[in-house]
Amino acid sequence: MSDDAKITDLPKANTYSGGCDHDHGPSASWMKTQGAGSAPRVRTGVILSVILLMYAGLSARLFQIQVGQHKVWDKRQGDQEVTRELIDAQRGPICDRNWLPLAFCVPRDTVIADLLLMKDQADRDSAAAKIAPLLNMPVAELEQKLNRYSTTSTPAPASIESSPAGAAPPKTQEKHRIVYLARNIDTDVADKIRALKIKGIGFEDTFRRTYPQGNLACHVIGWAGLDGGMEGLEMELDPLLKGTPGYLRYYRDAAKRLIALNDGSVSPTTGTPPRDGLSICLTIDARIQQTAEEELNKIQEEFQPKAATCIVMDVSTGAILAMAVTPNFDPNSPSKSANENRRNRTITDFYEPGSTFKSFVASVALERKLWRRTEMLDCENGAWHLGWRTLHDAHAYGILSFDDVIAKSSNIGAAKIASRLGLNGLWDVVNLYGFGHPTGIKFPGERAYGVRPRKKWSNDSLYSVGMGQEICVTPLQLATAYSAVVNGGILYRPKIVQRITNEGGDELYALHPQSVRRVISEQTSAQMRQVLARVVQPGGTGMRAFCAEWQIGGKTGTAQKVDPVTHKYSNSMYVGSFCGFAPVDNPRLVCLITVDEPHKGIGYYGGTVACPGVREVLRKGMTVLNVPPRSADEQKKAIADAKVSGH
Repeated sequence: MSDDAKITDLPKANTYSGGCDHDHGPSASWMKTQGAGSAPRVRTGVILSVILLMYAGLSARLFQIQVGQHKVWDKRQGDQEVTRELIDAQRGPICDRNWLPLAFCVPRDTVIADLLLMKDQADRDSAAAKIAPLLNMPVAELEQKLNRYSTTSTPAPASIESSPAGAAPPKTQEKHRIVYLARNIDTDVADKIRALKIKGIGFEDTFRRTYPQGNLACHVIGWAGLDGGMEGLEMELDPLLKGTPGYLRYYRDAAKRLIALNDGSVSPTTGTPPRDGLSICLTIDARIQQTAEEELNKIQEEFQPKAATCIVMDVSTGAILAMAVTPNFDPNSPSKSANENRRNRTITDFYEPGSTFKSFVASVALERKLWRRTEMLDCENGAWHLGWRTLHDAHAYGILSFDDVIAKSSNIGAAKIASRLGLNGLWDVVNLYGFGHPTGIKFPGERAYGVRPRKKWSNDSLYSVGMGQEICVTPLQLATAYSAVVNGGILYRPKIVQRITNEGGDELYALHPQSVRRVISEQTSAQMRQVLARVVQPGGTGMRAFCAEWQIGGKTGTAQKVDPVTHKYSNSMYVGSFCGFAPVDNPRLVCLITVDEPHKGIGYYGGTVACPGVREVLRKGMTVLNVPPRSADEQKKAIADAKVSGH
């Protein structure tokens, strides 16, 4: 072959024949691999990438757990290793202003059964037969409780070390292990059961709320159950009264079984003692409260009303010395009374005040010098025709003085007094005295919005509101406002808590009078005291509130109720009331009694149904507060004047 031979003339590998290996020719296997392409390398890269990503994800998660969530998991680990047994705190006591106990807790025991320790039927039946007579329970009822969640499982080992490897947890669930046989039993009964030394029977220390004075001030205090305060101040002050529970710490294994010590006992490692609730001292005076409730019971028996209320307030501080409602209930057994009987009507119920509202209109009219007490008013002989309506008086009066309009409770005279105020001035009266607004007493269920917006008032409202219609108030609102009329013109926020102390006796709160605003001047207040004193003098509608020892003033009210069927004023349903204060020259107390729907055939006027009760409550209040009575000569003269008038 010449040097000029072409490469194409060389023999091809696939045409070479021969039986021996040829070192020069390309390998067939090499050529096969070379022709497969890059797919294997891609697959290998993907697998390696996935593995690296998995390791990266696990590393990130490990970093998150170890660093970012270290505290969370550390706490969770501790919760798994340690269990806590709560120790109930003792609920704080409630007492009156003189530390007479009205509510407190007494130690009680709760009997429990551990079903894991009472696995045999014979043990449960024997325990039921021994315990039932002491608990005054049928044996069958106790057996039913003991057999409710029973199983044939064996008791759990004392510690995880003694558990066989791979052992399954006991069949009886943790929540079904303990059965409550009886709650809140007397300690002497519990001691008798303890003396039996029955295996599996244990006890929990508890407290039972008790009300040693029975239904005294029940609507104020309310009541408390297993879930805390349910009504009244028990509910309102529950965060202060319930205290903070303590606890004991026990170690447990992974199956949540308590780990026993070497001697076989299970003891707490550490613990925190409970912190008892605070002590609440009320402004209520049990002596005045008792008299108020007795007077309401007399009214209930004599006039058979749907309900009645009584409020007594210190005019210079706003402190409530009595707050009574009938019908009442026993807080020791609240379920035995209807829900309606447990309602504190002095705070929750609205009513039209009627003639008692005339005092507020008169006070602002005098304050703004729109009227003088010496002026005379024509009361139209009992019927004033306005064109679109006619106003009536209970009695036909002719010409009356400003004072006599209030003393004799003339609707026509009161409407004429309101006419000089105008609608805007009358709206000012409502707002100045706090009607339509919460009193701020911080009592559950208080209602306040019984006043229609000003824009919904009509020209007719000028006369209706002036004599106590078209406006609704609560007894608490009215008593609070009356205090401002006679105490020198200051509206105080009503208070019912005197002081709060902790278990060490440290005072955390003490009542301080909280004024809302000045409503009228001291001079106008002094004039109003003289005007309201006329109501209880001869010829006034409140003569039955006459008291020889202390001079009483006030205002009666007899308001028609709206018939729920006809939506018109009823001729058979009334609210009779009287708001009195004493002494007239230097007022200390205001007392309001309202009587809802007294029997019309027996009596329904405020002067008839409410005045005697107010007199007796104020008489008791003056005695309790050590207010000096009038001298003997003054009392004789007052009695003589009353006799001359036929009172």
